[in-house]
Amino acid sequence: TIADWTWTTTGGWGQYFLYGDALAPGTSPSAAIVNGAPHVFFVDAAKGDTITDWVWNPTGGWGQYFLHGDAAAPDTSPSVVQVGSTPNVFFVDAAKGETLTDWVWNSGTGWDQQFLYGDKVAPGTSPSAIAAEDQTHAFFVDVTRGNRLTDWNWSQGAGWHETRLGEGTESEPTAAAEGTRPTSIVVNGALDVFYGDASAGNAISEWSWHGGSSWEQFPFLGDEIAKGTHPSALIVNGTPNVFFVDAAKGDTIADWTWT
Repeated sequence: TIADWTWTTTGGWGQYFLYGDALAPGTSPSAAIVNGAPHVFFVDAAKGDTITDWVWNPTGGWGQYFLHGDAAAPDTSPSVVQVGSTPNVFFVDAAKGETLTDWVWNSGTGWDQQFLYGDKVAPGTSPSAIAAEDQTHAFFVDVTRGNRLTDWNWSQGAGWHETRLGEGTESEPTAAAEGTRPTSIVVNGALDVFYGDASAGNAISEWSWHGGSSWEQFPFLGDEIAKGTHPSALIVNGTPNVFFVDAAKGDTIADWTWT
């Protein structure tokens, strides 16, 4: 079940147990702050592998809210992103041929499922959602395209559009390493997507979008990412860092950092 380590300046680290439904095996939770409140979404084994949300209320504490929609595909996890004041929760939909579905919050009707009906997600991989400028993105490993990366992106007026990274360019886009998924961040206004690159010995590669141009691919040519794991990226003091499990160093943590 879900547990929470919380830091306080007076007591240090403390562990808190939420004592709710169990997560489906092989999955992980996805957390976000929505309108000041923490939300933790997970694949709920007690509810037929549908999505459940733990949300914190200052007066009532933690509460479980069951979204009761389609089931997530085996060994896949949700990815949540806040767009303005609205949370969006993407997951691989087992009932829709393992394509992506988006749970979106509507203040009038509550949670609504939006079925994207696009390319099929590679088995055992999960989407990576991010908001950049005026668009919402959900990147995934596209089995329909030989495990290359694809982006579902949404913008006001244009709606949903599926963009296949590298399609139509001179250089052939490369496939993701087996069982891994991408991770995405915004660096100085540029949208960057990192993944294990099967054509580069499963080392980290990057897709970068600088707006008004096109996606560009950059291989890092470093150590191999451990099988079945994925990178995690964040900004530290203005500098992008990409952490991964380094198969060449006994499955310890390594960090790609930009200077």
